[in-house]
Amino acid sequence: MHIETVIHKNLEARLIDEICIIKDDSWQHGMANQKKWLDENVAAEDIHLLIRNNKNNLIGYANFAHRNAVINQGKYQVFGLGNVCVAAEFKGKGIGAELMSSINNEINSKGYIVILHCKEDLESFYSKFGWEIIDRSLIVTEYNLDNIWTMIQGLNTRIDSLTIQGIAF
Repeated sequence: MHIETVIHKNLEARLIDEICIIKDDSWQHGMANQKKWLDENVAAEDIHLLIRNNKNNLIGYANFAHRNAVINQGKYQVFGLGNVCVAAEFKGKGIGAELMSSINNEINSKGYIVILHCKEDLESFYSKFGWEIIDRSLIVTEYNLDNIWTMIQGLNTRIDSLTIQGIAF
């Protein structure tokens, strides 16, 4: 297995197709809608994290979306971690853990502050990798967080308030 990162503006059409296929394994909205989502929600400088197997097949994916946030009244550049997924035929084989370890390595090596949103049933998975839950009552966003957990990695201070600016990731 090997990990690669690609800045969104450098994606080639073939790679966009690969990303949309793996995303559609997890969220069945069809290829056209996956491509539309990428076009509308991923900025030129956002980062794609790809895990490939020894046959060079894309088997794991996530992206880092640049966002501005206000944490405890201080302004921060953060990343929103989105679209964490594993190809269907590789689920349950440790690829998700490999992906999260790679994500954490990227966060720690670059000093990133990263926020993710997940469904309640995934909270325990992310917690195993050191992600911390943020109380919903402390969060302000421009989008709906009903039934969504918010977690953070890379910030070593207590959060009393969090405002995430921009669209969902």
